[in-house]
Amino acid sequence: MDAGESKSEPWTVRCDGADAVRGAVTLARDFGAHHGLAAIAAARLAIVIEEIVTNAIEHGRVAAGDQVDLSLALQSGGVRVVFVEPGLPFDPRQATPATPVHEQRGGGAGLDLVKHWTRVVDYRTVDGINRLELILPCNGDAD
Repeated sequence: MDAGESKSEPWTVRCDGADAVRGAVTLARDFGAHHGLAAIAAARLAIVIEEIVTNAIEHGRVAAGDQVDLSLALQSGGVRVVFVEPGLPFDPRQATPATPVHEQRGGGAGLDLVKHWTRVVDYRTVDGINRLELILPCNGDAD
């Protein structure tokens, strides 16, 4: 099996911007449980999903009524995450290291976690729609 070859059919959720965080995190948790991801991989998947969706809403101006799509698929290299949304363009590879914006809640740390725990496979924006593709390695924890 090639490194990019899928080991599972993609799981996808399409959410209204207002429900996007809840819908996306629920999909991530259900996906991790169904595929038997190790606890650390499942937790990281849920955190990464929560961070990218929350950042799109809080900083990318994704609003209620905007369509947000998330797709997860298990492959030999880990979990492939594809996130599509109509917010402001943002390539996480170009982001500078965080300096906390909100000292009380650790603002800025989420993007650093996403960058540390995943590999960005692709980012592009076409006609106002952003598409981010990540791989979250599972280190052989998932079959």
